[in-house]
Amino acid sequence: VLDTDNWFPALNMTWRATDELQLRIGVSETVSYPGLVERSDSRVFDPKTDNVIIGNSSLVVAEITNFDFRAEYYFGDTSRASLALFKKDIDNPVERALADSSGSQAASAITYKNQISAELDGIELDFNINLIDTDAHTLFVNGNLSYIDSAVELSTSQLRLEGESANGRPLQAQSEYLANLQIGYDHYPSEQKITLLVNWFDDRIYRIARGAARGPIVEEGRAVIDVTYEKTFAAQWTFKGSVKNITNEPISYVQNNNQIELYEIGTSIGASLSYQF
Repeated sequence: VLDTDNWFPALNMTWRATDELQLRIGVSETVSYPGLVERSDSRVFDPKTDNVIIGNSSLVVAEITNFDFRAEYYFGDTSRASLALFKKDIDNPVERALADSSGSQAASAITYKNQISAELDGIELDFNINLIDTDAHTLFVNGNLSYIDSAVELSTSQLRLEGESANGRPLQAQSEYLANLQIGYDHYPSEQKITLLVNWFDDRIYRIARGAARGPIVEEGRAVIDVTYEKTFAAQWTFKGSVKNITNEPISYVQNNNQIELYEIGTSIGASLSYQF
């Protein structure tokens, strides 16, 4: 049982400087709840590494204070671009951590812990541009690029495991750079759609390690590229096809610049045909 209650105030203000430009500012309080696996006392195995996962039923809710400032510029009939600055102060962030116990299995076991706090400062460029927009077809490009600087304040028990020098390291699972790109083409007379999706993330801490000399286990950044296709027949029939993870970049984990895990998940091809009554 995880009982919690709180107030979550939010304040948002918008100033339309011109017909094309508007500025937004917002402050809000939100929360992040630990998941079922994270709080369960049962032991399971991590499908990626085969390490034991030991839940922590003592986890508490992470409370987040959000500050956002965004400038939005609109051009054409449906295109826009925005630049945002944001800051997040997190109390009790949950991290994938080391099990604080002895034994060979426990030494590599994964558990979850609340750290004292974390701070994220970032900037994001976001855009949505219609390159072609007619009655017959549309060609559009959407995307965003983010830079996020994160730092975590570790608990006393975690400092004992990681070492004092680990205080202020990046938040576990938080990449410094993130990018997404979507290119889509819609042909209305033939009721066809095709979309290219590219998602990329920078290196991120997968799991911390015992002792400062070893350093954290890092998941190396990679790009994932997908293509989807959709065609409607006679208004009721819809065919959908997809090719996911086209480049099949290997998933790699390194520690102190030494590769400790490498595997591929392959490219998947899917198709479906549906009828709407």
